[in-house]
Amino acid sequence: MKLIKHSIISGCYLFEHPFFEDDRGSLIKIFSSKFKKFHKNNQIKQINYSITKKKYSIRGMHYQYPHSEYKIVKCIDGKVFDVIVDLRKNSKTFLKHDKFILDSNLSHILFIPKNCAHGYQTLEKNSKILYFHTSDYFPRYSRGLLYNDPNLNIKWPFKASNISKKDKEFSCIDKNKFKGL
Repeated sequence: MKLIKHSIISGCYLFEHPFFEDDRGSLIKIFSSKFKKFHKNNQIKQINYSITKKKYSIRGMHYQYPHSEYKIVKCIDGKVFDVIVDLRKNSKTFLKHDKFILDSNLSHILFIPKNCAHGYQTLEKNSKILYFHTSDYFPRYSRGLLYNDPNLNIKWPFKASNISKKDKEFSCIDKNKFKGL
């Protein structure tokens, strides 16, 4: 894995993964034990595969607490505008965000640290995302931020056309009350 971008968010990285091709086809290394230096020896506990049918759909901004998790994200078909929000109370980038384009035509993998919210907007229809998580999903601890919260100031590239009821119902952050995770 080759590191190609350090995020402004500490512990968030964009990698280029190995890609091998010959006359038979290709092989992509999506995960390697070398990632352990980034996720502090936490094991992969769950792998999710998401298909978003409509272009400009937004999924997120999701996180889980107290069962925080590292995530490794790979766009395997299509293209997405991916956003990370730092929710770590002692972080220099607390409540700041960073954005990435994940394109299935590029050899990119995004590594997201614990206690960060994650979401994306599809830039192509039928975009497919593969997620590796270091924690199982616990619906009771599922949390989220409102995708268009003015306190976060996320500039989505296109007007959202498809957002789940759950994602629309998340509240804006109250900076006076929310002290971080």
